[in-house]
This record gives sequence, structure tokens and C-alpha cells, in this order.
Amino acid sequence: MTSATRVAVFLPSLFGGGAERMMLKVAAGFARQGLATDLVLAQSTGAYVEEIPPGVRVLDLESASVLGSLPKLARYLKREQPVALLSTLNTANVVA
Repeated sequence: MTSATRVAVFLPSLFGGGAERMMLKVAAGFARQGLATDLVLAQSTGAYVEEIPPGVRVLDLESASVLGSLPKLARYLKREQPVALLSTLNTANVVA
């Protein structure tokens, strides 16, 4: 894969929890491997905002709810065309 290969990680927010922490570690691993890595958040808030790994681009969809982020997520996917989109947590998985 080249450095132009983009992957995306989609989460509702970065409020403290095991799933959020794990996905930050996954994003860090992608970035270390030279992948362009996007952390796409319905809302860029929460305890782990300060722990976003270097080399990971943050896209705040600024949505009032995870379900409400669907149109903005769709626009992001159309524009950026990542080779993979990873998500976790029930509502985020449904939206993704």
C-alpha cells in the first residue's frame, strides 16, 4: 500500500470507554504503517480527544447525534474514498 491509501475510523465521540481507546490504538497503528488515517467523529468531544495519535487527521462532523451524522459521513466517503471504514459501538456501526 502507498502513503496515498486512506483508511477511516468512525466513532460517535471520544468519551472515555474501551472501544474508543481501542480504536485510537488501531488508528495509531495504521498511521505508523504509513496509511493516511482519518478519525471521523460525529462529535469531536470526550476524554480521549487529547490522546489522538500523531499522524491521524480528525474530521469532526459536528452532528447533534450519531444518526444525524449519516449525510455528512456519506459526503466524506464520497469525497475521500477510503479503502476501508472501521467503526465500533452499535449506533455507529448501523450508520457506517
